[in-house]
Amino acid sequence: MRETLEETAWRFTPEALLGVYLWRSPRRQTTLRFAFTGAVSDHDPQRGLDPPVLAAHWLTRDELSSRSAQLRSELVLRSIDDYLSGRRFALATIGNELHGFRP
Repeated sequence: MRETLEETAWRFTPEALLGVYLWRSPRRQTTLRFAFTGAVSDHDPQRGLDPPVLAAHWLTRDELSSRSAQLRSELVLRSIDDYLSGRRFALATIGNELHGFRP
């Protein structure tokens, strides 16, 4: 919720856990990613975005795929593919509370 607000200026309410992803880059850096689905609301276009974010862009899966070399990791497309396939897990999978959020 905090990350979405800081990086897009949209408030995010999680509704389901999409997945937990572990990836090791070719440079041997390990990334553990928790991805959620939910709803956004209350956009504040005057809110500054946290550095190093310059702007938020909303792209289709095909648009992202065509820019795959620019993505932080292959987990971006994998998360989108899981979302499009309908994959969802209850938020309770990782606990009953999500930083004070209770469904």
